[in-house]
Amino acid sequence: MKIYEKNEFWIIVAVIVGFLLSTVRGFFENRWSLYKKRKAIKSELQTNKGLIPQKIDILEQAKNSLEMKKLLPTTSVHFQTYLYDSYIGEVGPSFCVLNRENLHIIYETLKGTDISLDNFYKEFLELRASQQLDDSFQTYINMFEDIIDSLTRTKGLIDDYLSGNPRIVTWKE
Repeated sequence: MKIYEKNEFWIIVAVIVGFLLSTVRGFFENRWSLYKKRKAIKSELQTNKGLIPQKIDILEQAKNSLEMKKLLPTTSVHFQTYLYDSYIGEVGPSFCVLNRENLHIIYETLKGTDISLDNFYKEFLELRASQQLDDSFQTYINMFEDIIDSLTRTKGLIDDYLSGNPRIVTWKE
């Protein structure tokens, strides 16, 4: 009796084929999951790009208000960061270094902007009450100009990232 005529041989072949099919399926499911998560982050970036002009408008209004020695609250709808925060640990290694650096700079700028806008009113009043700065109005006018500049550059980074041409954003020796 030849080896391929024995039941044990076909059982071993079936186990090996089953294992290989399972491994291949797992590989493709993982790649598909990474693809969908990367696409979700891109979609979130497009949404955030659309929010940047609104944030700049809020900052311009607050800056103009400060120039007239008036105070305007700056709280607003936050940038979306949920998908990035949820998926970057998993999909980050699948990005090239340049893409990963771009995403980091973009999202940290957006988060920092939201924090600054949320805390401005309270911090300004505390600063004025403690009289730590003679011209707290000018200090915050300058800060808002810096944030506007940062958001404008970030919008450019998002455009470049979405078009597939990310910029070098970190200094390297």
